[in-house]
Amino acid sequence: SKLPRMSYFTINLGYEYYDSRFDNFTELKTEEIALMNKLDHFFTIGIAGCYRNIYALFNWGFSPTHTQDFAEYNYKHSVESGRFLLKLGYTFPTYQGGLLLTPTLGVTRTIYSEYMYPYDTSISLSEFIKEGSAEIKYRQYCGIIGLDGDFRLAGFGNRKQHDLYLSAGIGYIFKLHSRPYIKSNKTFLTSDNEFIQNGLYFNLSLKYYYIIRNKKNK
Repeated sequence: SKLPRMSYFTINLGYEYYDSRFDNFTELKTEEIALMNKLDHFFTIGIAGCYRNIYALFNWGFSPTHTQDFAEYNYKHSVESGRFLLKLGYTFPTYQGGLLLTPTLGVTRTIYSEYMYPYDTSISLSEFIKEGSAEIKYRQYCGIIGLDGDFRLAGFGNRKQHDLYLSAGIGYIFKLHSRPYIKSNKTFLTSDNEFIQNGLYFNLSLKYYYIIRNKKNK
């Protein structure tokens, strides 16, 4: 029998993990590296569309902000990260659409941000100019090869065009360039160091499906 054809639109909320570590950046203090290494968990929101099993997804993810006080150095250190992801794939419906398997190929851009600013919440202008502050952004592009599995939890509506799915995905993530692009305001910064990346990629999400077309080829 021929593969059933599906067309649909989805909105999803989820969680994503991939391990990128800053241990190689010897320019940073040990405590700063430990704080930056917490930026490997992302909460995500996205949209996806599929036409006759050809699938495309775009979503945005962010990590919680982490802050640490360095009173001995008279400054505070805050870090956060955000990323955009584009994935393309081909959906294989099984069990009458109860399970959708989608091999995917994707590209992601992740920006890791760190902010260093005076420890005291109120200081004079002359002190601030003397001590200063810094905002540094590390930008890394990666490719992802993976497999998503969507499990239907419920269907509702008169024509059962509205479905709720639980999605889980796993894959391999790899860097598209060895060293990140680093920038502070309008200044580009250089470093010979690069992220340590173990290659594991994982995502879990809840998806609302609006089924546009779901029939077998004749």
